[in-house]
Amino acid sequence: MFGFNVQKDVSTTQSIAHRVLRTLLTANLPKLQPILLNRIGEAFAKDLASSSFLGDTDWKLMPTFAMARTIVVKVNSLAFVGEKLSNDEEYLQAAIQYPEDVFLTAEILQVTPNLLAPIVAALTTKNGRAINTLIRRLGPLIEERIAENSRSEGQSGKPLDCLQWIISSSPKKNPWNTEKIIQEFLALWFGSVHQMAMGFVYTLYDLCAHPEYIEPLRLEVSEQFTKRDSLENMPLLDSFLKESSRLNPSDSISVRRKVMKPFTFFDGTYIPVGNWACVPQKAMMRDPDTYKNPELFDGFRFTSQNSVKYTERGSSFTDADDSFPFWGLGHHTCPGRFFAAGILKLMVAHVLLTYDVKFADESKSRTFTWRTAIVPKSKTALLVRERK
Repeated sequence: MFGFNVQKDVSTTQSIAHRVLRTLLTANLPKLQPILLNRIGEAFAKDLASSSFLGDTDWKLMPTFAMARTIVVKVNSLAFVGEKLSNDEEYLQAAIQYPEDVFLTAEILQVTPNLLAPIVAALTTKNGRAINTLIRRLGPLIEERIAENSRSEGQSGKPLDCLQWIISSSPKKNPWNTEKIIQEFLALWFGSVHQMAMGFVYTLYDLCAHPEYIEPLRLEVSEQFTKRDSLENMPLLDSFLKESSRLNPSDSISVRRKVMKPFTFFDGTYIPVGNWACVPQKAMMRDPDTYKNPELFDGFRFTSQNSVKYTERGSSFTDADDSFPFWGLGHHTCPGRFFAAGILKLMVAHVLLTYDVKFADESKSRTFTWRTAIVPKSKTALLVRERK
């Protein structure tokens, strides 16, 4: 579909994805932090400037999920493709639309007869408008980078972004062509937008619902934010993000695995071929045997309880274990979680230092469920104003 052929070298693809996200992107995040933070500020200011005031007040009404998606796409694009494309409005719109097309089309195709699938897919994606725009924009840049890569060895002087690292990590004996690099890039991009955007939305909701946390968080951020290792030294913010994610996962289940051959668990449970095994993450993260008062929001739950001022590190937001399967488990734990956590901290820190936020209407429901997914409602808005 859309000119792509299925690639079967899964092990190489997974290895490169892990190297790009877990190793290179994570290691370079401190270097990228200043420009990413600047992009966050620009994106917020632009979105707020286009929002309308609430009557004669200094509060502006901002649709939260739409704002979060836009800002995440602008910031992630800078880290994924560099300065040029991340400022290309047509590219950015396609980058927002592409994951939405995939989600919607996948859901519809599950109840669509195979014979009609190509027609339905063409309709739901508008003949692949978003993905074709991404292919058209990425192709020339990749070919330019491949040519430059062949002229110089090493990473010195080369762009610090995921696209470059995919190209540089391509197998030496059988280098990936432009088509394969685009496929790999789109796979990484697909997982980089919605989870982060939803996490940001739920964190803002929790700040509004529990305003008593704002001042201690602001104090921590203001003391640490200018330091080079600030992302690793904000335990209160780290805990707040983890608690928000614990109570607001984007899906009730995680770690989906399709059974390719019959499997029997240690307790004798048998699963035949074609079935799925999953982890009930929402229930696990509210298990009273693991969490004290599991239904209660405790923003500093994961800080060290040995410190009255909560200044020592406790459990980290990026930890992945049986009590917190938010990032997955085992070998397939999300390799981009360190980058995602870092960007969430930068965005929330920017809001804390720059804006006041509150609910426009506390009584309205702010989420809906679709099968096992839990999604923020697109029309829910927050009131935002610049701090005085």
